[in-house]
Amino acid sequence: MQVFTNNARTVLAVALDAGAYNEEMVAVGDGSAELFASLVFSAETPPEEQSFQMATLVDPSDSSVMEIVRIKGRDGVNFIVDRAQENTDSRAWPAGTIVEARITAGMLKEFAQDPHNRILRSGEDGAISLPRARGFVVNGRIGPSINGAYDAVQIAGFPALQLVTAEPTQHNDVQDANLTHEAVGGTRVVNLGITEVWDASNRRSNSVVVPRTADGFQYTLEIASQVPGLVFSGAVSEPADGASGLSDAFSLLWGGGLGSLVGRWIPTELPVAITSWLGGPQYGGLLVTEVGFICLKHGAGSTPTVSIGVDGSPGLFADSVALSQISGVGHVHRIPVTLGGPIAKNLRFAVNTPSDADFTGRFYWKGVFIDTDIGQY
Repeated sequence: MQVFTNNARTVLAVALDAGAYNEEMVAVGDGSAELFASLVFSAETPPEEQSFQMATLVDPSDSSVMEIVRIKGRDGVNFIVDRAQENTDSRAWPAGTIVEARITAGMLKEFAQDPHNRILRSGEDGAISLPRARGFVVNGRIGPSINGAYDAVQIAGFPALQLVTAEPTQHNDVQDANLTHEAVGGTRVVNLGITEVWDASNRRSNSVVVPRTADGFQYTLEIASQVPGLVFSGAVSEPADGASGLSDAFSLLWGGGLGSLVGRWIPTELPVAITSWLGGPQYGGLLVTEVGFICLKHGAGSTPTVSIGVDGSPGLFADSVALSQISGVGHVHRIPVTLGGPIAKNLRFAVNTPSDADFTGRFYWKGVFIDTDIGQY
């Protein structure tokens, strides 16, 4: 754990040679060492349990010449340090060199931030919030919330039931705190019915089209910048060559020329079929509890039928199920899963019978990621 002290400053009592050494003993001026944190270093303590304080060696005649070090222990006037931290070089330093507990870039990167580089605030109870409680996103992009403001709270990742315990076991009859919860994921937006043919009309993110010359794919537009004030709405270039994978989407200029890159077209083979390879634990998978479809655009047409499963068993969770619970935009068809057996490494979504009208939306799944390899611990 990183620790901090205010206005900590001292000087080297003896010179240091160039060379990046770990756990080097560094002597500093008597009387000022106490301004730094009291740290007890033990080589037997796991790194994740060791406390440390960052410090910077500075040339008093040229403040641009510096070396960042990690102080891991303090014994009187002697520091135990790892040198050349945060991509700085290990240098030769004379006695009298300034040693300061400065703010570093690596230190600031440890603080959570929202996508617009506003540092999050921590209250007296340790809770983290943005100014005016607008929310934050970790490991992901943010879009408008349901009420139209950018106040979504989202922490991405794969919450998994791990085999390792949260802390060393103290009582054999008390539940360990390493718990998990269900996760919900979704595919890209697709059309399970009649898909619009591309033209030079304005497009927004998640538009689904087919090219003027059919190539066996439909394409979903992903705009590169999905943050406040940067949502693109304009004409974009026609998608092509889905068999080769993603294709770039450029803005269209007057006269048909190509402008700047605005995003990409994501191809989906027709009839619609998507295989999602799951992340999460390296040795484990997903205990599926529910699958379904979320409707975002709905035409007055027939109801499509779909199958949802895994590679080798494409109808494992839903076999030619009609999405009859959907009759308009914003409707959801839910399929609870109570099936046991192997946990899923991937999920396969496919349309068996398409709608004869627009039926745009995305497949979703719900489940619990589980770590299953006891040999990893």
